This record gives sequence, structure tokens and C-alpha cells, in this order.
Amino acid sequence: MHELAKWARMPAEHGGVGWTLVPDLEAIETIERIIAALAEGDSPLTIARALNADGVLSPSAHWAAYRARTKHNGAKPEDSTHPKRKRKPAQWRDKTIVKILTSPAIMGWKIHRGNPVRDDQGAPVLAAENAILTREEFDSAEIAGKLAPVWKGIPLLDAGQKLDGTDVLPLTAGTSGKQTGDIYAVRFGSTEADSGVTGLTNGGVQTTDLGESHDKPVYRTRIDLYCGLALFGGKAAARLTNALVG
Repeated sequence: MHELAKWARMPAEHGGVGWTLVPDLEAIETIERIIAALAEGDSPLTIARALNADGVLSPSAHWAAYRARTKHNGAKPEDSTHPKRKRKPAQWRDKTIVKILTSPAIMGWKIHRGNPVRDDQGAPVLAAENAILTREEFDSAEIAGKLAPVWKGIPLLDAGQKLDGTDVLPLTAGTSGKQTGDIYAVRFGSTEADSGVTGLTNGGVQTTDLGESHDKPVYRTRIDLYCGLALFGGKAAARLTNALVG
């Protein structure tokens, strides 16, 4: 939420005690620029490069600059005599844009460790009064579809991580020392006639009532699903190995 708002003292009309989040107008202006560029058909990568070219601070760099200004009583970090060596600020990346626009924080929700904070009724707790996107805009297929990277109209999907936090498709060091990875091209189908990768199931989801447990006041239900995958075509899936990263 720090990318979109900053802390300020509670207004007098609300008691004047404590702190509250107020919109960060500079950050919101950048977010609105990103959304407008998406609407015009630009990809997250293209937008990230344009922001870097224009010298727009990335979220982490913007937040660091704000904290530095606060620490030095409003002076810019470069105007202060700070003993530490200056580092190049973090740059915009396509993943940064996707993360911002897919985080519920953009709707004004309070986020803790990456997850929305909810009240005892299950409703999201608001951290900011004014949201940049409404729930309808956040859930819109138009924005979600433009956030997914594509190549010649084909969506590119990240396989994600396993439960232990390691990548499903890990990167490796090639002979030249550069990182390489594998790319899988898959054509999915729903029937054998589609000549693609198709899911199989035998009887669908089956449930069996096992009755009440003998040691707990609970009822047990067994759920069985026999499933698998099949390739109904020689070109249903392909693998490109040792693709250079970057």
C-alpha cells in the first residue's frame, strides 16, 4: 500500500490523534498513466521501459525517496550530506506493473504479508478512503487480459512455484555462465479430435458418505477423482531448452 498512499497525522475533525493513510498523488498519477497505456494496447514491458526512459521512479525507489525527504526535513536526498554511497534506484519492470494492478491494495484494501486483512464478518478492511480502481474495474477482463504477456497473440504463462518455494521451471547456468531456462509450448484441447493436450477423468468427482467419526463429532466424506493427461497429437506439446534469460 506504500506505493499508493503515505502516512499523515489524523485530521482534527477525526480527533487529531494517531496516523492515517492519505493518497500519494504522485504515485496515483503514475498508476493512472499505466492504466491509460494499457487501454491503448501497450504491454506491461513497453510501459515499464517508457517509465524508466522518462525517469519515473519505481515503487521502491519512490518510497525510498519519500522516506529520505522525511528524514531530511523535506530536502531531497541529493541535497543532503549523506555519508553512504548513492545507489542506482530500482527500475520499473513488467512484473512490477502486473503486481500493482493485481493487488487488492489498488482498491484501498489493507494488505498484510501479501493478503487482504478482513474483519470478523469477512469483509475487507479499508486502508484508504479513496480507491484508484473500483471492484468492478479490478475484476474486469479487459485489464486482466492486457496484463498477461503475449507473443503473437499467444499468452505466456509463468508456471509459478512449488509448495517449498522453488520454481516449477527453475533457471540454470549455461556454458557461458548466463542463465537459461526451458519454454514449453502447449496446445490444449477438450476432446481427442482437438489433437491437443487433454484432461482425462474416469467418472468425474465421486463422493462416498463414511458416516460420523467414532472419536469426533464430525461426518466424514471420501472424495475420489481419477484423472490424468493425454497428448492426442504429435504437435500437442513442444519444449525449447536452454533459452537465454533476458
